[in-house]
Amino acid sequence: MHPMGWDAFGLPAENAAQERGVDPAAWTAATSSDARRTEGAGLSIDWSRELATCDPEYYGRQQAWFLRLMERGLVYRREGWSTGTRST
Repeated sequence: MHPMGWDAFGLPAENAAQERGVDPAAWTAATSSDARRTEGAGLSIDWSRELATCDPEYYGRQQAWFLRLMERGLVYRREGWSTGTRST
């Protein structure tokens, strides 16, 4: 199974949308329509399972899953390793 996914919340999509003064979800929808034209290019992508991270149904399920993990004690905070570099 190879679903096709579009990420509206990643930095490349957010930066491109910001440069054009549009919402990241709108930018993702516009650019993904171009990519859909490759549907018949011989790739083994299951287009019936296409998803977008900006779809409320998708991220709602991800949030619900996270909350279940948290309720079971599988999500926690702690100090992590720092590389000493930060992007702003």
